[in-house]
Amino acid sequence: MKKAALYIRKSTKDKQKNSFAVQLSNMAQYCEGHFNVVKTFEDEMTGTTMNRPGLNEALEWLNSSTDHVLIVYKVDRLGRTIDRFEGLRSLIDAGQIKFMDMHSASERCDMMMVQLKLVFAEAESRQIGRRISSTIRHLQAQGVQWGQSAERMTEIRKLGHTKRGQKTDEFTIKLLAKIEKINPNGDKTLKQICEALNFFEILTPKGGNWTAPYLCQLMKRAEKRGLKAA
Repeated sequence: MKKAALYIRKSTKDKQKNSFAVQLSNMAQYCEGHFNVVKTFEDEMTGTTMNRPGLNEALEWLNSSTDHVLIVYKVDRLGRTIDRFEGLRSLIDAGQIKFMDMHSASERCDMMMVQLKLVFAEAESRQIGRRISSTIRHLQAQGVQWGQSAERMTEIRKLGHTKRGQKTDEFTIKLLAKIEKINPNGDKTLKQICEALNFFEILTPKGGNWTAPYLCQLMKRAEKRGLKAA
């Protein structure tokens, strides 16, 4: 069986806490008997942009082998605008990207049907946006303060940034300890270290494979912050 990865996404405005669990459960059944699921990539952000960390790693993994297949729960989980899909056309036509809501695991997807789905998804997104904007304007006209104050939003962003930084620091410290075991003499290249990390299935924070540029970026950050192996 071909190796498959699951891509799941929910919007940052999505209040359904079980959204990821629902997607994963259904996709596991979809792949059973057809694909060997080896990875999962996820994003928690809007589908109006295709520049998402989880999706970037998923496409990098997908392009590493023609035997890899990326399974997506629904077309709009991958994106909500037609123009963003043009670069993925060859992968969809080749059957390397499959949408659970479009066809069975053994069938290839018709790009025309994908485009029709996107037309409706894009129209729905615009309609929801107009309704939200209309509601906000109505409430503001009634003197209702919408959302958090600018000061509170700044405070929330700073807190979120601090927490993300702490998690990254904790992950990096553990990673440095593993790299010391892989490269005790300090004579391996970044590429060789990445190959070893991937061989031992030591994944990136997003659950993907390591690349030399990404590892270099993380190690420079560790050096700048004075982080050492635990």
